Amino acid sequence: MVEFLTHSGILTAKKLDDCEAKGSFFIELNFPVITTYKLVLKPLKGATKSTSTDQIMVVLSSWESVTDLQPRIDEIMKCPGKVMIVTAAAPQGSAYDFCSRLFAPKLGLNECTLFISTLLEPQDEQCDFLAYAVIPLSLSLKVHYDKEKQRVLLTGKAATVMKGSIII
Repeated sequence: MVEFLTHSGILTAKKLDDCEAKGSFFIELNFPVITTYKLVLKPLKGATKSTSTDQIMVVLSSWESVTDLQPRIDEIMKCPGKVMIVTAAAPQGSAYDFCSRLFAPKLGLNECTLFISTLLEPQDEQCDFLAYAVIPLSLSLKVHYDKEKQRVLLTGKAATVMKGSIII
């Protein structure tokens, strides 16, 4: 397991074996839940916006609205907060529960290549989701919401691209 000390708190990453495919493995990332406050945006035709201190989450009405979005990074730079998350529920009958994109130009990252945000509401009983990250390499991630510990676990297939050692 690897621990990272971040502005969001301690984040961990650990390797999990893939029992179905020899030589394959998963990486599980463990994040704290971030409390948000919901607003309704009338100009965006029913879209809602949730915000925390540094993040704005925009919930669009359709999956296609998220996947087809052409972000205007210069306009995103003018928005409050450091991060803008755009998400939508998956269409009826989809294998997925939702899709997401993250834009953080104020942090030097126009669009994050690995990000999943959940449409979790405190009253939701569902704790396990299948998410689709809308990025150039598009990927699926399992999302587990641990209500008791207030953590979100993201698990996805991984590939070794480099090996090394750190001597301390």
